[in-house]
Amino acid sequence: MDCRLLPRARANFGSGLDCVADIEGASVENEIHVLDPARFSRDDIGDSIAGRLAAPYNQTIVAAGNWYIRVRYPDHAPGVAEALDAVVLGGRSGS
Repeated sequence: MDCRLLPRARANFGSGLDCVADIEGASVENEIHVLDPARFSRDDIGDSIAGRLAAPYNQTIVAAGNWYIRVRYPDHAPGVAEALDAVVLGGRSGS
C-alpha cells in the first residue's frame, strides 16, 4: 500500500509517521506508530493502544505486533487491516 508521508513533530515515546493512502478512490490519512519491543513491554504497547480506544478519543486502531495505525476514517479500517494482515480495534464506524 503506497502511503505519501506528511510532516510530523518528533516525539520521545516511539517512532511514528503520518501518511495518506489512496483506498478505493478516497484519500485516507493515517497515523502509524511503532514501539521498539526492546524498550517497551507488551503492556506498554497495550496501554498505548488502550488510551486511544478509550473516551474521549474513541479512535479506530489497526494493530499487529509492536505497531498500530490510527485510521482517521473508520470506514476504511477493515481495508487497511486486510492489506496489512492486522486487526481493527475499537473506535466508531460511519464517521
